[in-house]
Amino acid sequence: MITRVTMPKFTKHMTHGSILVWKMEEGEAVTEGDIIADVETDTAIMELEAHGSGFLRHILIQEGHSVKTDTMLAIIGDLDDDTESIVQEALKIQDKTGVFQTPSKSTGRPTSRHRPQTEELTTIPHAHAASDSESAVPSHALNERKQESSTTRSSALNDDDIPRFHLTTDVSMAEGERLREQMIDIQHMPLSLTTLYVRAAALAFSRLPTCLEIFSSRGHSLDIGIGIIVDDRVLTPTLHDCGRKNIAELSREIQVMTKQTRVDPRFCEKESGARFSILHLGMYPIERCVPILTPPQTAALSIGAIRDVRLEKDGTVTVDRRATVTLTCQQPGFDEKQGSQLLDTLKQLLERPLAIFLPNPVE
Repeated sequence: MITRVTMPKFTKHMTHGSILVWKMEEGEAVTEGDIIADVETDTAIMELEAHGSGFLRHILIQEGHSVKTDTMLAIIGDLDDDTESIVQEALKIQDKTGVFQTPSKSTGRPTSRHRPQTEELTTIPHAHAASDSESAVPSHALNERKQESSTTRSSALNDDDIPRFHLTTDVSMAEGERLREQMIDIQHMPLSLTTLYVRAAALAFSRLPTCLEIFSSRGHSLDIGIGIIVDDRVLTPTLHDCGRKNIAELSREIQVMTKQTRVDPRFCEKESGARFSILHLGMYPIERCVPILTPPQTAALSIGAIRDVRLEKDGTVTVDRRATVTLTCQQPGFDEKQGSQLLDTLKQLLERPLAIFLPNPVE
């Protein structure tokens, strides 16, 4: 029996998704309920479940490509099933929609499962190798040790009498969502909301030299920690030099960094130390979250799920798409005035987001 694997509509407003990683190879046996891929949506990384049994006969969309919901991604079937007509049907649809993916040549025969690990992933600049002492420690022991160390650091921070304040505002994301969908349709590349928020934050800092001076390192390099939910915890690896990268470059690096962190959580320990971090919680029904600062962070930004908000003006009711943004700041390195300026500039960029999608000016 042939099963067509299509891009699911995980949420009400989902229009696109991208294949982050295929967890099975062509020719591998599949049982209904198996997780065959990780899919990145605009709000989260979701698991793609097989709804049929047999063999993974054809992969039609390769890793890193973004497609609309209901696009055929793969074909599951028995070894004697004739799948050629379905493949040709999928290719014709891809030609019409502008998604050009050629399925790899496959005999459809069973294969042994083998998935490349972190060594074959693209390396992000400034990544540092783990020390020999770390590599000699079993991974489970290392994770437990680092979790304990992280908890100790957080507890020490909470015990200190360090002044903090929190700033919150609502941001209209209707225009940002619209331009993002257009960008995906034109460029056929994954573009998460997290990427939009990182790009907007980098531009906001570039317009506020005083704030940039506080958070920059190595001259004017702006490093931003990206909150990534792995299993039951949040890891925050660092994305380097965000201010000099356009949205396409940020999208690629965030995708690679997310993949590396999920495959090997120790990557987060190698790439840490940002003074500013961003956590997007759009995959949960959370409107507002107050982020926690951990050393050496001086400020952290969290963004809740985008929601429909009914507005009434002059007897006319409209619906806006809004997200709540919360900034946690720590004095004396960052005061209320600077925090308010940063949040206001970020709000302006997200509500009038054309600058987010434009290339950086030539220096």
